[in-house]
Amino acid sequence: MWKQEQDLEHEHFSNHVLSDTKSKTSHNGKKNNSFNSLRDQLYVCWVLVFFAGSSLGAIFINKTCLTGYHFRYPLTLVLFQMIFAIAILSILHITGYKTMRHAHAKEFGMLALPTALFTCNVVVGLSALSLVNIPMFSAFRRLTLLFVMGAEYLMLKKTHSRAIVHSVIVMTMGAFVSALDDVSFSRLGYCLVLVNNVLTAGYLTCIKRAMRDTKFDALALLYYIAVLGLPFMTTLVLATGELGQVMAAFRTQPELSSWGFAASIFLTASGAFLVNFSTSLCTHVTSALTTSVAGQVKNVFQTVLGFFSWGFVPTALNTAGLLIALGAQIWFAFLKYHENCGEEEVEGCDGADVCSEESVVDEREVLLGKHKREKEERNSARLTEEATR
Repeated sequence: MWKQEQDLEHEHFSNHVLSDTKSKTSHNGKKNNSFNSLRDQLYVCWVLVFFAGSSLGAIFINKTCLTGYHFRYPLTLVLFQMIFAIAILSILHITGYKTMRHAHAKEFGMLALPTALFTCNVVVGLSALSLVNIPMFSAFRRLTLLFVMGAEYLMLKKTHSRAIVHSVIVMTMGAFVSALDDVSFSRLGYCLVLVNNVLTAGYLTCIKRAMRDTKFDALALLYYIAVLGLPFMTTLVLATGELGQVMAAFRTQPELSSWGFAASIFLTASGAFLVNFSTSLCTHVTSALTTSVAGQVKNVFQTVLGFFSWGFVPTALNTAGLLIALGAQIWFAFLKYHENCGEEEVEGCDGADVCSEESVVDEREVLLGKHKREKEERNSARLTEEATR
């Protein structure tokens, strides 16, 4: 009898210890899960800030080189960007952080036109930025939406809702109203921005086809475009005599020998790579939709900060036009956010299934949406690529 009572007490004590141990383990597990959740949230916030900061910083760093230091040699800047992209991506490939398969001759042929458009697009964009203040440059660059929508209608017979069309029309009207009273008006600068928009629309159209046909992701595409464009840009710098002009500028402009200019050149050279890398990282960690929204928030800050940058002289009409364009952009972003959210709910996917590679090329491409048939083709292509790795 006494033995049975002792066994029961021992069993009760063992169960109590086991229960207490499980309780502590469960409590520690909850603490670890809470810690991991907080760490993940902080990481996502850092990625979003990195994306917005690199995108926002790129245009101001370029403006610093072009206007602040009077280094108006866009061909040389593009050449530096290509060299930096090739060097960094080669290092990442060698160290195993980023694997890139070898491109075949046929694939190089497919990338010839996108390379030409990319090179012209960046050169024209930098040339325009050197002549136009940042708020006006940002306002007219948003008109790329108008050109892309027109190209989609002509080539894909794709239409958009009335609200979307109206927001883009108001955006366009705001840009032209602000141009009517721009104190630093430059006819050549405005023409270059519009040409920049046309080249961007053409580049987006070609790059979509190139990504579909070659199965390259955005960073691999950036690498091979830089490899193809480097000989062309080197020849162009030599043929136009810009190299001699740059050497003369270093002799006559003492500010070009400063550490500040050296830092600006380095940041300008790394800008194209950082924007593409941060966009790729952001769409991988979050979703293409989140990236597009973060891009729109960045554009708002870009316009506001541009009011205090080089060459901007505010007037009532100019400021009113910029605010109209800015309001229309926020309206457009709101409409596209709800439209894309509705598409994701209907398709039953969670943001990560949105094609992140393509969104890296330009955030406007995400905002304009895609046909379901195109989404199926990209999903199939992505699965094929993952299966071959």
